[in-house]
Amino acid sequence: MVDTTAGRVLFSEIVPSEISFDMINKDMTKKELSKIIEFAFKRAGKRATVVFLDNLEKLGFHYATNSGISICMSDMHIPSMKAPMIHQASRKSWKSRNSMLKDSLPRRALQ
Repeated sequence: MVDTTAGRVLFSEIVPSEISFDMINKDMTKKELSKIIEFAFKRAGKRATVVFLDNLEKLGFHYATNSGISICMSDMHIPSMKAPMIHQASRKSWKSRNSMLKDSLPRRALQ
């Protein structure tokens, strides 16, 4: 008997057969997932790795959709400096655009 989780069992069903259960029966951090993908590429090949990653994406979307979690605007934190930041970026953008237009027009047109 192996001590594991339901998520790891589901994950084990989509990994290439070259990957042992011991490799996935651990906390799945970005680093661990990167190691598994690299291992799959080296041992199972490009095609099997692409199929694995497609199935991983499908699995993630399936369970994220069925989990019932939703996010609404009131869950979002809007920084108090948002408006000034947007205004400043807009001014810089317009200055840059005007400078570019000025440089691209013939000097006669500016007189």
